[in-house]
Amino acid sequence: MNKRQSIKLFCLLLCGACLLCGCQDSAPKASTKAAKNSKKNPAVENPTTAAEVDTQATSTPQSTPSASQNADNENPPSPLDKAAETLKQQPIEESQKPAPAVPQEVHEQLASLVSENWIRLNPAYEVWFDKENLQVIVGGRVSLREGLLEMFACPRDTKEHESVISTVSDAKTVHAGLLATGAIPGIPGYWTEETGVVTAQGCTCKVTVVWQDAEQENPRREVNAKQMVMDLRTKETLQHDWVFAGSRWWQDPKDPSYREYQADSGDMICVSNFPSAMLDLNVESSSSNSSLAFGANPETVPPLGQPVLVFIKPDISTNPTPETIAAAIKKRDDYEAKMKAALEARIKEMEKRDAEWEAKEAQKRKDAAADRDPKDNSDDAKDG
Repeated sequence: MNKRQSIKLFCLLLCGACLLCGCQDSAPKASTKAAKNSKKNPAVENPTTAAEVDTQATSTPQSTPSASQNADNENPPSPLDKAAETLKQQPIEESQKPAPAVPQEVHEQLASLVSENWIRLNPAYEVWFDKENLQVIVGGRVSLREGLLEMFACPRDTKEHESVISTVSDAKTVHAGLLATGAIPGIPGYWTEETGVVTAQGCTCKVTVVWQDAEQENPRREVNAKQMVMDLRTKETLQHDWVFAGSRWWQDPKDPSYREYQADSGDMICVSNFPSAMLDLNVESSSSNSSLAFGANPETVPPLGQPVLVFIKPDISTNPTPETIAAAIKKRDDYEAKMKAALEARIKEMEKRDAEWEAKEAQKRKDAAADRDPKDNSDDAKDG
């Protein structure tokens, strides 16, 4: 494979990745930029799988090398050429394909609800982007029908004991899909000593749950997620809206290359205020176990284990202005910096006090030892 073919192959692969993400309009620009970058740095990391590279490489028409191509072939092969040749020699194995995220029967039960026009955002997850209706759809199962709630939906294997639905997707992939709809993330709710709870801000989102009920004449069931949440104080269903708060990223101070999307730990669609919420209620809602305000509504929640689709449709007309969110984030960050400085000052004060106490105790021990020495010497003299 010569240099020109390697550049062409890289462009085709990048275009295919863009098309997979539903970014067809931006693909030509992305491929042109990638081609320029590949000339400067041929060792650009390629996120496609070995199977995709093998398919693209073997499907590229091969013609008789021209004089210029023969001249190029005399040059040492680039790292991209070597990588492509290595991938071509590797057999396609079943282990290279993404493993199903849920049991096959769940896929089958959801298959009739999934539109062929949706774009799957991650082959390992049950999550799609509906470009026509500008919404994100995530598959999952019912994990709780009765009991107190801190969130409505969480990524699986996180907080199913306090969430109606366990989704077969992480939160950051859903976040990326919501960005593709044009929704602008805001800021999750948080608490301050001066003002108490600062409510979440962001684009308002409608959440709907769809599933198949074989016992009904019309098997497709669709319920607004608010109807599945009961306000324990008023005994009514949820009356407040969810907003696209956007969670936060945590960066390891010891390893700047490692970042973690905080909502992946469970806080995908919350009914209690968490500073790491992806979707949060736009009202104050305590997360303290002693004062949880919401519970599951068993009259509307499907049976336990029921496969469902969760539709998240942002109302982009409610998008906050970038200036508003920037000001809110600065206010929160300033408060957190102030509290961090106060905590560090308190720690230093305690360390200083502990050091002074240790110095006093050491002096006491030293004085006590000095008081004992003359007595010990006099006793030794008497013995002599």
